[in-house]
Amino acid sequence: MIVSFTIKKVIEYRNDELAHFANKNLKELQQKKDTFGDIIIPDFNFELNDNIIWYESVFIKGLPISNLEMESIVWPLCVMREDRFTINNYDRYNFIRCQDSKDIYFIDLNDCYHSSIDERKRSFAKNVCLL
Repeated sequence: MIVSFTIKKVIEYRNDELAHFANKNLKELQQKKDTFGDIIIPDFNFELNDNIIWYESVFIKGLPISNLEMESIVWPLCVMREDRFTINNYDRYNFIRCQDSKDIYFIDLNDCYHSSIDERKRSFAKNVCLL
C-alpha cells in the first residue's frame, strides 16, 4: 500500500490586486520550479477566486534543515540567485529534508516572487542565526 498526503493553503488577500499579484507569482513558480538546484518545489495546483487563492501540494514528511545548511545550500541557490524570481522566506522551517528521499523541499510556495539580491540578503540575515 502506498499512502500520500497533500496540504492545502488558503489565503484571502485584502484586495483583488494583491490576489492577482500572488496568482501571477504562483504561475511563474510552476514554470520555474525546476530551476532551484538541490531545493525542490513540490508539485502543486492552485486557483484564484475573487481575492482568495488556494494551493494544494504534496505534503513532505521530514525535518527542517539546519542553519549550516541554510548557509551552505539556501544562500547560494536562493539568496545569490541571478534570476530575480526566487524563494524569499528564509525561515529554516520552510525548508524540509524529506525523511525518505533526504531531498530538501521548500514548502511555503506563496513566498516566491521577484526581489533584488540586496533585499534577499537583508531577509536572510533577519531569519537565519548564523553560527
